[in-house]
Amino acid sequence: MKKWFKIKRYPHIGSQISREDYSRIKKYVSNSDNVERHSFKPFIKRVQTKRKFRKQYDDGILISKKRKKDLKPREICFASHLDSQIYSYYSEFLSKKYNKLITKHNLAKVVTAYRKIKKDKSKSGKCNIDFANEVFSLIKKRSETKKNQVVIAFDIKGFFDNLNHKKLKESWAYVINEPLPKDHYQIFKNITKFSFIKEDELFNLFKDRIVVERYVDSYKKDKTLKKKKVDKIKYLKEKRAVSYTVDSKDLKLIRNKGLINANKLDKKGNKRTVGIPQGSPISSVLANIYMFEFDKKMNELLSNSGGIYRRYSDDMIVVCDLTQIQRVVYEFESNIKKLCDLEIQPHKTQIFHFVKQKNRLSCYQEFKTHCTVNRNLEYLGFQFDGENVLLKNSSISSYYRKMKKSINRSKYYAKHTRNKANKGKLFKSRLFEKFTVIGSHRKRKRIRDKKDKSKFKVLKFYNYGNYLTYVNKSINNVENNSIKKQLKNHWKIFNTELKK
Repeated sequence: MKKWFKIKRYPHIGSQISREDYSRIKKYVSNSDNVERHSFKPFIKRVQTKRKFRKQYDDGILISKKRKKDLKPREICFASHLDSQIYSYYSEFLSKKYNKLITKHNLAKVVTAYRKIKKDKSKSGKCNIDFANEVFSLIKKRSETKKNQVVIAFDIKGFFDNLNHKKLKESWAYVINEPLPKDHYQIFKNITKFSFIKEDELFNLFKDRIVVERYVDSYKKDKTLKKKKVDKIKYLKEKRAVSYTVDSKDLKLIRNKGLINANKLDKKGNKRTVGIPQGSPISSVLANIYMFEFDKKMNELLSNSGGIYRRYSDDMIVVCDLTQIQRVVYEFESNIKKLCDLEIQPHKTQIFHFVKQKNRLSCYQEFKTHCTVNRNLEYLGFQFDGENVLLKNSSISSYYRKMKKSINRSKYYAKHTRNKANKGKLFKSRLFEKFTVIGSHRKRKRIRDKKDKSKFKVLKFYNYGNYLTYVNKSINNVENNSIKKQLKNHWKIFNTELKK
């Protein structure tokens, strides 16, 4: 099977796609005439809210130790299963063209997000761990010859939501080296002028008859479909929901209820000229293509002066000399506007000074009125103080917060269950798998054999690990890290919470 053919399990409008459909799907999506005439279905839009707990600072000075709770909304759009295969097929085509282009212009190391980059002498690909480690290692290496160097972190405001359609079309044509063919233009038109349905509204319409998947036998081989009531959206995955609708009558019902929202106009009622949906299989490569001219110019600027430039999606980082701060900030802010019609968030621009003092590399953070020592450069989920690398404190806090919440939830249901046989019993195996080293290893899932309960049947499904799997990978791949110390008490904390 080709890399572009990816089976998704989320429920959508219409039936899902299985491995047996590969030949049929390939024949359809590889025919440009089919794509040119294809009628794309609306996206399903989900609003995810991420909680963040932060101490309150003013210009780097702590003004309140009490952590402020912020909710950060993020809109994710899911394409229908056939539409997703079309986007994925053309995404692979564009990725090949784009990779050749950036290799030609020496940008292969610059752009790190949404690309498959293999490790040296290894079949596995690089991830954020490797990209962060590379930047931290370069800073330490440069410190051997440069006593004072600066790291500047930039963040683009509303990246996917503000991609200019005209600029995107021009960049797309530049990468494929021809005006957009009719099939490419059909995809461009539907990714920029798309329609969507809000997930909660769609669920409320069909929650009494969601199509779910059921296994006929206990060995999870044969499947059947049936309609079932699902109480809440969060139970869709647990109930193995595969679709909201089955036939054309349901599509008419959706239209008649007015659930389909056109994305052609902005909030002021003007014709929408910016923005693509975040979450579609083609959005990531289009975002990289869109930034090509900017990446090329910024890399030339930094390379000519002995600096380093890296971009991971909308997070950009620069390593340069002390004398270049004002020039770099000006060039980034002016060129992102001129070349990309985007904007850098000034309040998120951070400047760090790495100074060699008595054989130790110290990190200072620059603010408007002062510099503060013993600060940490945060990049791709890690923090670096000049000597040691750690996981971000917020990710460790999130891990312990989820652990305590899951344990308390399990205790509540053990106490309030209607099953008299299990009342008061806490099922610990799932908790150990999710939050301790016991579940941190990749292994096949097993179920107990009904005929002989002393034996287990090994399934084809894998348990891919938990947060500690990521922690162990970070420990093994990051230089000079002290990550192990951050999680050394996780077993003690876990068991203390169980015993409360």
